[in-house]
Amino acid sequence: MPLLRSKKFYLGILISIGSILVLVVTVDWVNAGEAFTTANYWWILPAVVVFMAGFLARAKRWGYLLRRIKRIRFMPLFKATMIGFMANSILPARVGEIIGPLVLARDERIKKSSVIASAVINRLLDGFTLMVIWLGTVLAIGVEKSGNVIVIAMLFVGYIVLTSLIYMFYRFSDRTIGWIKRAVARFNMRLAVRVGRILVSFADGLNVFSNRRHLGMAVYYSLLVWGCSVTSTWLVMQGFNFSVGFPAYTSFLLVALVCLGIAIPSSPGYIGTFELSTYFSLNIANPAITMGEALSFALILHLMQILPIIFVGLIFLWVGNVRLSDYTKRKEVEEGRITDYDISKEVKIGG
Repeated sequence: MPLLRSKKFYLGILISIGSILVLVVTVDWVNAGEAFTTANYWWILPAVVVFMAGFLARAKRWGYLLRRIKRIRFMPLFKATMIGFMANSILPARVGEIIGPLVLARDERIKKSSVIASAVINRLLDGFTLMVIWLGTVLAIGVEKSGNVIVIAMLFVGYIVLTSLIYMFYRFSDRTIGWIKRAVARFNMRLAVRVGRILVSFADGLNVFSNRRHLGMAVYYSLLVWGCSVTSTWLVMQGFNFSVGFPAYTSFLLVALVCLGIAIPSSPGYIGTFELSTYFSLNIANPAITMGEALSFALILHLMQILPIIFVGLIFLWVGNVRLSDYTKRKEVEEGRITDYDISKEVKIGG
C-alpha cells in the first residue's frame, strides 16, 4: 500500500514507539495490575452507548451542513462517518478524513469538493467546541496552574482567522474564483478550468453559511457530540477506584488534552500518544495520581472508544460491500486532497 511508504507513516510509528517506551519504563506495573483488577467494568457499557451516541450526532450535523446541496438520509451519513473514523483507527496518516467524504460523495452522487467543504466546516466546529472546553477548563483550574493559556489563545485565534478566511471565500466566491482562475490560466488553461470547477463545488459546500437555522443546528449537534464524549469519559472514570479524588472538570480536561495529544503524528489508532496525553490530563487534575492507575484507566478508555468505532465501521464495509482498497489506492487519498470526477461513470457502492 503506498500509504505505508509515506514519511508521515514512519514518523507516526517512531513517535508511538517512543511513547510506549516512556510508559514501559516509568509505570509501576504492580500498581497498574491492582487498578485493573479492582475496576468496575459495568460502567463501560453505558459509556460505550453514550460515546456512540456522539457519532449519531456527528451524522446529523453533517446532514445539516449539506442540506443546501442535497437532503441526505441519516444512514448514508452515519455510514460514511463510521467508515471514515474506522479508517482513521486502522490506517496511517488519518486517511479517514478523506475516505469518509469519498464514500458519501460516491453513494449520494455529490461532487467530492462539495462534500470536503462540509467536512472542513465539521472540523472547524469541532475545533471551536474544543477551544471553548479548553478555555472553560483553564478558568476552572486557574491560569497559573494550567500554564497553557498562551497556546490555547493562539489556537483559538487561529481558528477564528481560518473560519473568517473560509467565510470570506464563500462570501466573495465568484470574484475570488475568477482571480484564481486567471492566475492559473497564465501557466495552464486546462488546469485553470479544472481548478475553477473544483472551487465552485467547494463554495457550494459552504452554503451552510447562507442559512442561519442550518448553521445553528450544526452548532447544536456539535455541543451534543462533545457532550457525549465528556460524559462517556466521566462514566469510565466512575468504574475506577482511584486512590485520589478528581475535581469535576477532569473529564472536560481529559477530552480536550487527549484530542490535542492524538493530533500529534502516531501509529494507526493513536497508540501511545493517547495513553500519555491521558496521564498528563489526570496528573494536571490531581498530581497524586500514580502512573499505574493512570495507565490502566487510559488503556480501558482507549479500548472503549476505538473498538466500537472499528466494529461498526467494519459492519458498514461488509453490508455495503465497500472495499477500503478502492479508496486507499486513489491518488487524492495518498496526497491528502480531493478533486472532482464524474461519479455517474462509476459503479455505486452500498445503499
